[in-house]
Amino acid sequence: MKFFPGLIISILFSTHVHAQQGYYEDLEEARANKEQVTHLSLRKERLKSFPVEIFEMTNLKALDLGKNKLRSLPEGWGSLSQLEVLILDRNKLQALPKSTGDLEKLEVLILNRNELYSLPAELASARSLIEIDLWSNHIDMLPESFANHASLKRIDMRGISISDENKKLMVEMLPEVEFQFSKGCDCKP
Repeated sequence: MKFFPGLIISILFSTHVHAQQGYYEDLEEARANKEQVTHLSLRKERLKSFPVEIFEMTNLKALDLGKNKLRSLPEGWGSLSQLEVLILDRNKLQALPKSTGDLEKLEVLILNRNELYSLPAELASARSLIEIDLWSNHIDMLPESFANHASLKRIDMRGISISDENKKLMVEMLPEVEFQFSKGCDCKP
């Protein structure tokens, strides 16, 4: 079975979901109803810092902070114990906090077009993780802690300059995972 983040995102944030109770696109409205928030999209809001009030939205299942200007994220992700989808594409993130590994129900992590050079080893503790999109970052090797991760099915690493040796090591480390690498190198230097 193939997994496609675009399809998952469109399903989670579709018009059908918009009409459902629990979907919010306004931070102030979400703050006022934090117990009811299950889906929060703050996409294209020009956020420069992470709104820590999000950590109080303990029923949150999907969070979209894509296309903002976030450079860093705080620790404290364990409070979002219901989070299944985390979308952080097109920011300026240089690192992920170690506590992202505390997201026990996280299935999809979208990190494309950031400035990441590595993932925290602790992220491998997110045992429900099925898909990671790292397209167009600088990560050329996964932490050894990911070895034989039971639930991972797909990792997109296109647009990254990765040596053949590192590709081989990652495929050997995660033989059940479908990797997507750039052919030749149409990657960033």
